Amino acid sequence: MPQNLTPAGEELRALLGGLLLTRHVSQALECCDADDDSQDALARMQQRGFTVLGVSDQGHVVGSLDRQSLRPGLCIDQAEPVAEEHVIGGDEPLLELLRRLQTRHWLFARHGKEISGFVSRSDLQRAPVRMLLFGLISLFEMLLLDLVQHYYSDAGIAKTLNVNRLRQAQRLHAEREHRGEELKLADCLQIADKRDLLLAAPGCSRRLGFDSNKAANRFFVQVEQLRDRLVHANDLIAGSSWEEVLTTTIQLADFLSRHTQPQSD
Repeated sequence: MPQNLTPAGEELRALLGGLLLTRHVSQALECCDADDDSQDALARMQQRGFTVLGVSDQGHVVGSLDRQSLRPGLCIDQAEPVAEEHVIGGDEPLLELLRRLQTRHWLFARHGKEISGFVSRSDLQRAPVRMLLFGLISLFEMLLLDLVQHYYSDAGIAKTLNVNRLRQAQRLHAEREHRGEELKLADCLQIADKRDLLLAAPGCSRRLGFDSNKAANRFFVQVEQLRDRLVHANDLIAGSSWEEVLTTTIQLADFLSRHTQPQSD
């Protein structure tokens, strides 16, 4: 059964991973000096709307301040020291950034040898992340289309799909045929249609790595909801949360990675 991305699909997946990087969404790190008064730093953070401020000593970032926990005194005395697990390289793929932000709200960004950037979950609203998500979902739809065409002829789709969903697909198919586009009925299906067809195919869920149709359906619905937020909302977490969006994205990326076309030697 053709469960894998085609070579073209794998090239696109590699392209997404190789070109969209952390530095495309990180911002310059604002810092105070180690011997600055913490109340001056607090006023600066409140004025600029920052929740985190870097602490610099002799030109090197040595820690961070959290606005919620600042007390009177010197900044250096209240700085949380830089830990390697709180730093990500600017040339790390965006997907790695998303994995890291599953368990932490922000990270320092290292450019070259020095920490000079900052990236938080709010930066994930930026265009490069949306490009990545659109790309992953497009690859997902390519894979689902190949699977549907493996399991079903047009007649099989007509026999299995919900009547109202079938009529919508047939209407779109007729319109595109009228424009001279040579397409199959399967090319006019939505994610929900492909999901329903694949869940109706005996054994398909397990071949895709799910324990049950219920687990597969839950995953498909989460991806569809993410796609809808991308298309219809300016806010990626409208009606959701960063935890849900990040978890769905990583699950989607891992799903596509599992279904990669093996390369010949």
